[in-house]
Amino acid sequence: MASVRGAQLRWARSGRLSSHRGLSSVIPRRILSIEQTGDPLVATGVDRVVESLPGIGPKALARQASTPFRLSPKFMKEYSSKKAPFGFNGLGELVYHRTYSRVREDGENEDWHDTVQRVVEGTFNMQKGWLQSSGLGWDESKKQIEAEEMFDRIFNFKFLPPGRGLWAMGSQLTEDR
Repeated sequence: MASVRGAQLRWARSGRLSSHRGLSSVIPRRILSIEQTGDPLVATGVDRVVESLPGIGPKALARQASTPFRLSPKFMKEYSSKKAPFGFNGLGELVYHRTYSRVREDGENEDWHDTVQRVVEGTFNMQKGWLQSSGLGWDESKKQIEAEEMFDRIFNFKFLPPGRGLWAMGSQLTEDR
């Protein structure tokens, strides 16, 4: 186990790297996982030590972007009053509220547009963090268009993420890991 600028690194004997946001060119190929911690650079009982990770801090390792991605309020206003096409004579909406709707900060359950917003913003936050930590470009206006298209397709049930994705994406569970 080693710690690099606040990130725990788990080492493997196989020499293979589990997929970690394109960091394989920077981090030795023996790391399996990364967890955020507050420890300084420490290496004990490992056969290789990461000496430095130029330009990559704990925020990047934890998939955090400098400013979180948000869908535009103007776009979201269009959907706040739209009725979602759940279908199945109300059964779909019942299952959604029972299974995938999270409790908001105000104590109320999310509506469908809230859930879709959380999922889309969470997905794009994760993508933004990965692209920035990999030194790849992030075009905010292009991603805004892509996110709006993704939102519309999910909202209208043209495609859906897995159930666990609907429940967890964009929550503290995925944002902090």
